[in-house]
Amino acid sequence: MSPPSVVPGAAMDPASSAGGGGPLFGDQLSVPVSGRVFAAEVSPASSPVLLALGLRSSVSVLQLAFPEEQEGPGSGPDDRQFRAFLVREVNHDGRVQCLAWPHFSDGVPPAAIVFASGGADGKVRVFR
Repeated sequence: MSPPSVVPGAAMDPASSAGGGGPLFGDQLSVPVSGRVFAAEVSPASSPVLLALGLRSSVSVLQLAFPEEQEGPGSGPDDRQFRAFLVREVNHDGRVQCLAWPHFSDGVPPAAIVFASGGADGKVRVFR
Protein backbone atom coordinates (compact mmCIF):
# COMPACT_ATOMS: atom_id res chain seq x y z
CA MET A 1 0.00 0.00 0.00
CA SER A 2 1.44 3.38 -0.98
CA PRO A 3 1.70 6.16 1.61
CA PRO A 4 -0.94 8.91 1.64
CA SER A 5 -0.06 11.75 -0.69
CA VAL A 6 -1.34 15.03 -2.03
CA VAL A 7 -2.27 15.36 -5.67
CA PRO A 8 0.36 17.90 -6.83
CA GLY A 9 -0.84 20.85 -8.90
CA ALA A 10 -4.42 19.62 -8.77
CA ALA A 11 -7.06 22.08 -9.88
CA MET A 12 -10.24 22.16 -7.86
CA ASP A 13 -13.64 22.99 -9.27
CA PRO A 14 -15.22 25.50 -6.86
CA ALA A 15 -18.69 24.60 -8.13
CA SER A 16 -18.29 20.99 -7.01
CA SER A 17 -16.85 21.89 -3.61
CA ALA A 18 -18.83 25.06 -2.87
CA GLY A 19 -21.44 25.34 -0.19
CA GLY A 20 -21.62 25.35 3.54
CA GLY A 21 -19.35 28.37 3.77
CA GLY A 22 -22.11 30.86 4.41
CA PRO A 23 -21.81 34.64 4.05
CA LEU A 24 -18.84 34.91 6.43
CA PHE A 25 -16.47 32.59 4.58
CA GLY A 26 -17.82 32.32 1.01
CA ASP A 27 -17.07 29.21 -1.01
CA GLN A 28 -15.54 26.10 0.48
CA LEU A 29 -12.67 24.72 -1.58
CA SER A 30 -11.14 21.28 -1.12
CA VAL A 31 -7.72 19.74 -1.72
CA PRO A 32 -7.71 16.09 -2.85
CA VAL A 33 -5.58 13.93 -0.56
CA SER A 34 -5.23 10.16 -0.67
CA GLY A 35 -5.33 9.00 2.92
CA ARG A 36 -6.61 10.42 6.18
CA VAL A 37 -5.70 13.93 7.32
CA PHE A 38 -5.10 14.10 11.10
CA ALA A 39 -4.09 17.77 11.31
CA ALA A 40 -4.20 20.83 9.07
CA GLU A 41 -2.78 24.31 9.65
CA VAL A 42 -2.64 27.39 7.40
CA SER A 43 0.46 29.60 7.66
CA PRO A 44 -0.07 33.03 9.22
CA ALA A 45 1.90 34.73 6.42
CA SER A 46 -0.38 36.21 3.78
CA SER A 47 1.72 35.47 0.70
CA PRO A 48 2.22 32.80 -0.34
CA VAL A 49 -0.49 30.94 1.52
CA LEU A 50 0.91 27.64 2.81
CA LEU A 51 -1.09 24.71 4.14
CA ALA A 52 0.51 21.95 6.23
CA LEU A 53 -1.29 18.61 6.30
CA GLY A 54 -0.44 16.03 8.96
CA LEU A 55 -0.95 12.51 7.63
CA ARG A 56 -0.34 9.03 9.07
CA SER A 57 3.45 9.11 8.63
CA SER A 58 4.28 12.37 6.85
CA VAL A 59 3.67 16.10 6.69
CA SER A 60 2.85 17.68 3.33
CA VAL A 61 3.29 21.43 2.83
CA LEU A 62 1.24 22.89 -0.02
CA GLN A 63 1.16 26.33 -1.57
CA LEU A 64 -2.39 27.45 -2.30
CA ALA A 65 -3.09 29.51 -5.41
CA PHE A 66 -6.46 31.23 -5.53
CA PRO A 67 -8.10 32.38 -8.79
CA GLU A 68 -7.78 36.10 -8.00
CA GLU A 69 -4.00 35.66 -7.55
CA GLN A 70 -3.52 34.10 -10.99
CA GLU A 71 -4.54 36.98 -13.23
CA GLY A 72 -2.04 38.32 -15.68
CA PRO A 73 -0.90 38.09 -19.29
CA GLY A 74 -1.69 34.77 -20.89
CA SER A 75 -4.06 33.57 -18.18
CA GLY A 76 -7.56 33.04 -19.47
CA PRO A 77 -10.65 32.24 -17.39
CA ASP A 78 -9.99 28.50 -17.72
CA ASP A 79 -6.49 28.94 -16.23
CA ARG A 80 -7.74 30.74 -13.13
CA GLN A 81 -8.75 27.92 -10.81
CA PHE A 82 -8.02 27.13 -7.19
CA ARG A 83 -4.83 25.05 -7.18
CA ALA A 84 -2.66 23.38 -4.55
CA PHE A 85 1.02 22.72 -5.25
CA LEU A 86 3.13 20.35 -3.18
CA VAL A 87 6.10 22.35 -1.86
CA ARG A 88 7.62 19.84 0.55
CA GLU A 89 6.89 16.45 2.04
CA VAL A 90 8.72 15.14 5.10
CA ASN A 91 8.57 11.76 6.82
CA HIS A 92 7.13 11.71 10.31
CA ASP A 93 7.65 8.88 12.79
CA GLY A 94 4.09 8.04 13.73
CA ARG A 95 0.80 9.81 13.25
CA VAL A 96 0.73 13.62 13.22
CA GLN A 97 -1.53 14.98 15.98
CA CYS A 98 -1.06 18.74 15.52
CA LEU A 99 0.83 21.34 13.47
CA ALA A 100 1.94 24.92 14.13
CA TRP A 101 3.54 27.72 12.14
CA PRO A 102 5.61 30.48 13.78
CA HIS A 103 4.04 33.94 13.93
CA PHE A 104 6.21 36.73 12.56
CA SER A 105 5.95 40.05 14.38
CA ASP A 106 7.13 42.01 11.34
CA GLY A 107 4.79 40.13 8.99
CA VAL A 108 7.68 38.91 6.82
CA PRO A 109 8.22 35.15 6.74
CA PRO A 110 11.80 33.79 6.71
CA ALA A 111 13.38 32.44 3.53
CA ALA A 112 13.12 28.86 4.86
CA ILE A 113 9.87 27.06 5.63
CA VAL A 114 9.65 26.44 9.38
CA PHE A 115 6.88 24.56 11.18
CA ALA A 116 6.40 22.25 14.16
CA SER A 117 4.44 19.03 14.61
CA GLY A 118 3.25 17.02 17.56
CA GLY A 119 3.12 13.26 17.16
CA ALA A 120 1.17 10.43 18.70
CA ASP A 121 4.50 9.27 20.18
CA GLY A 122 4.56 12.33 22.49
CA LYS A 123 7.37 14.11 20.60
CA VAL A 124 7.39 17.65 19.22
CA ARG A 125 9.39 18.06 16.02
CA VAL A 126 10.56 21.31 14.43
CA PHE A 127 11.17 21.22 10.67
CA ARG A 128 13.18 23.69 8.66
